[in-house]
Amino acid sequence: MKVKNILYVLLIFFVPLSSCSLKYDEKEKENKNENTPEFIFEDLTFSRFENNYLKSNLTAKVLEQYADKESSYGKDITFETYSDTGELETEGRCSLISINSKSEIYTMYTNIMIKNISQGFELKAESLKFNSKTEQLTSAKNDKVFISKDNTQMEGVGFSASAVSNSFKFEGNVKGTYTSDDEEDTVDEEANINEGAE
Repeated sequence: MKVKNILYVLLIFFVPLSSCSLKYDEKEKENKNENTPEFIFEDLTFSRFENNYLKSNLTAKVLEQYADKESSYGKDITFETYSDTGELETEGRCSLISINSKSEIYTMYTNIMIKNISQGFELKAESLKFNSKTEQLTSAKNDKVFISKDNTQMEGVGFSASAVSNSFKFEGNVKGTYTSDDEEDTVDEEANINEGAE
């Protein structure tokens, strides 16, 4: 698995979203409460093009940026990245995201899925934190993370992935399955025999 590619996808989307701001005069700044959203975008679509080709697309039901210019929050996020030939490379989603642009930490919550089509890799979790300074993706110590790649499915707790070392690990409670090509062929043959018998 190319961890670096998966973590790069997170950088593509969340760093530009966290850097939006407008300058206000001092009087308006004094009236702003840091607990009040400065901007609220509803049904947002953020698309990035290179050489007239769509490279990435992000949608959000709601995206809020707060007056402190460091905090943003999003709801019902989906994203896709595309190859230079326009083929879908990566897709993903999360129900909620918290973005801290000062610390460059992005925390995703609930119904998280990241799928890399070309690598046959899929990750599912309920909470993940991405630190773009260290290029680390981590789960909470006791949260389960599910990974599927080709014929291998595994789950565990205490997940961490590094784009620097291009590796991932679980701290505990790891279990999984591997299905060989021979076993898959046998299962398919049995299914066909059973269908014919009915």
